[in-house]
Amino acid sequence: MRIFISYAREEKSFVSGLADLLRTEGYDPWYDGDLPGGDDWKEKIYREIEKCLILIYVLTPASSTSIWCNHEVAHARSKKKRIIPVQLKPAPIPEPIAQLHCFDITAFASEPLTTIAPLVEQLARISRRRFWRALAAVLILFAVLATIILGGLALYSRPLVVADFNNCAVTNNVGGALNTAFGSDSSIQYEFMEDSSGGGCMAKLIYTLGEWSALVIPLEGIDLREYYSLNFDIRTDSIIGTDWQLKLELKRDNQREVRIVYVSGITGEWLNIQVNLDSFVRPNMVVDDLSRFDDIEQLFITFDSRSGAQGVVYIDNVEFRR
Repeated sequence: MRIFISYAREEKSFVSGLADLLRTEGYDPWYDGDLPGGDDWKEKIYREIEKCLILIYVLTPASSTSIWCNHEVAHARSKKKRIIPVQLKPAPIPEPIAQLHCFDITAFASEPLTTIAPLVEQLARISRRRFWRALAAVLILFAVLATIILGGLALYSRPLVVADFNNCAVTNNVGGALNTAFGSDSSIQYEFMEDSSGGGCMAKLIYTLGEWSALVIPLEGIDLREYYSLNFDIRTDSIIGTDWQLKLELKRDNQREVRIVYVSGITGEWLNIQVNLDSFVRPNMVVDDLSRFDDIEQLFITFDSRSGAQGVVYIDNVEFRR
C-alpha cells in the first residue's frame, strides 16, 4: 500500500526512521528524501501524492506553518486521499484537517515501536477494508459477467419453435399457415385438441394411404445452420407395429432440394423425438440434395407405405435446437 509522508524539513531524520518501520510492516512509503537530483520536485511530489492511497501528515510547529506542507495536504484532499495526522511535537492542527483524529507519537524517540503501533494498526485496518472492498468489487463483477454470460447462453440455447400449436390455429410460430399434401387414393386431415396440461393445443393427424400423405409445416425461409437437431413430441392412437415409420422431409428452393429421414419407435405414449440435422440424407428421388441449410422453406411430416394404410397420430412442440 503506497503511503506519502508530508513533513517539515527539520524532521527528515525522524521521517527516514518512520519510513523504515513502515517498510518492515509491508508498506510502501515515499517522502521527498527519495527524490533524485535533477527532478522537477514540485511535479514529482504531486505525482507521488496522486499515486498514494494514504498521506501521513507529520504534525510539528514547523509543518503546521509550512506553506508547502499545506499545499501537499490540499492536493491530497482534492484527489480524495486518506489523510492521517501524526503529532510528533505539540502544535495546532491546520484547519483543513482539524477534524481528523491525530495519532500521538511524541514518545517516538524513546519508544518507537510502542508509539507507532496504533498507527500501524490503523493502516492495517485500512488495508483490510481495501482488500475486502476490492474482493467485493471483483465478486460483483464476476456475478455481473456470469449473469450476462448465462443470459447470453440461455438466449443462444433457446430453441426455435416452429409449431407448438398453442394458438389452436393454422398459423404456426414462424408466421406460416399449416397445410396438407397427399398422393392418389390418400388423404390427411388435421385438427387441434387441447393438451392435457391445459397450456394450449396439439395437432391430431388422421390419414389414409394409397401412396402418401403429409402435414406441411411452413418454415418461411429460416436459417438452420446454427441448429443441431429437430425435436418434437409424438404419440399414436393405435397399435402400429414395430416396423411402422414416419418420414420427415426438409425442403427448399420450391421443393427442388430435399433431405429426408425416417423415425420409428412411436407408441401410444408421448415420446420426444430428436433427429440430428446431420441425419437427414438425400432421398432416392429425382430431386437435388439440400445445397445448404439456410432458406429452408418447409418441413413435411409424411406418411407413406411404411406408415400403414391408416392411422391417427398426435404431434406437439415442433422445434429446432442448438
